[in-house]
Amino acid sequence: MTARHLQTEVAQEALVQDIVQTMRARRYHPQPVRHVYIPKASDPTKPRPLGVSTLKDRWVQEAVRIILERI
Repeated sequence: MTARHLQTEVAQEALVQDIVQTMRARRYHPQPVRHVYIPKASDPTKPRPLGVSTLKDRWVQEAVRIILERI
């Protein structure tokens, strides 16, 4: 899934409903993080790892952050 896919409110609502159903059923498992290597600013010959989460996992993380910040 790409960010372009979620440009419509219908697609966003469908994703939210999928997340809610999965979490209520206690079947949510985050996907593995994709690792990409980017050059370091101090030494471009030595790359550093960068973890890229899926969009669905980022939405879940943001929702949990919002809830926990209130507490």
